[in-house]
Amino acid sequence: MRNFIFKVILFSILIVVSFLYLYSKRSNPLVDNFTTHNNNYEIINLGNSHGANIKYRDNKGKRFQRAGNTLYYDLQNYKYLQEHLVDNAMVIIPVSYFSFGLDENRTDYIDPNAFVNYYYMFLPSSSIYNYSFKKNIQVYLNKVKENYHSVIDERFFLVEKKVNDSLSLEEKLEHHAKMRSETHKIMAEYSDPEKNVIYLSALIEDIIKNGHQPVLLTMPYADHYNSKFSETWLDEHYYQYMNKIIDTYQVPYLNYSVDKRISTNDSLFSNSDHLNDKGRIYFSDILFEDLRKIQVLNQ
Repeated sequence: MRNFIFKVILFSILIVVSFLYLYSKRSNPLVDNFTTHNNNYEIINLGNSHGANIKYRDNKGKRFQRAGNTLYYDLQNYKYLQEHLVDNAMVIIPVSYFSFGLDENRTDYIDPNAFVNYYYMFLPSSSIYNYSFKKNIQVYLNKVKENYHSVIDERFFLVEKKVNDSLSLEEKLEHHAKMRSETHKIMAEYSDPEKNVIYLSALIEDIIKNGHQPVLLTMPYADHYNSKFSETWLDEHYYQYMNKIIDTYQVPYLNYSVDKRISTNDSLFSNSDHLNDKGRIYFSDILFEDLRKIQVLNQ
């Protein structure tokens, strides 16, 4: 009997250890970005994948963007990070054409609420929209499952990546712009824009209250992408809300969406709405120089 109990206990311990190992085996670089940081950032940026276009040259600045991110979670991420910023730190808030149409947990995804799983890994429950303890357990178990499969796949399978090189860069950007713009228009019209105005307003108010400097930003896009959005559509789904925020809070706003130094140069883009490494360096030099010109960046 004792031998049986000992084996059961040993088996249980092995299961727990295996779960803990698999849970921690694959660190999530996005989560690590938020949970591993210093206490003296002078400048950060939030936003979605477009926020990755900013390239910092030293450890005083850092990107805290996430692909497809919502303004609701920009607000929550700032609350999470605010104690790690120096006095008068700058917080850059990139806002994309589709940002005002997103709902909090991105239920426009194929798998409803899959987007929010990421935030269960580090945000407090009070910051997670429609938090559920049951879902929290599911997220934990899913991560163990994903880690298990990633370990197996890494050991026994070789995945080949095929790239279509038959198209010219201009053709690739034009093709990408057509598909991406259609998707982004759907995203921009998916949910109530007024609540996102409220979230962005709350974010700016928090930043100002904490003695930090907010800066609104529209990222550079290739002309291929911009040409798919009419002025009427942009005014209705984007600029009317941006202008409302700017007029209310009188915050600095820099718009590079159609900056000809960038938007007409296909070689700066990895696709129609994201810069490549060369483009990020070129754009960031322009951005930081402009921040100095409007006297919100000292050096």
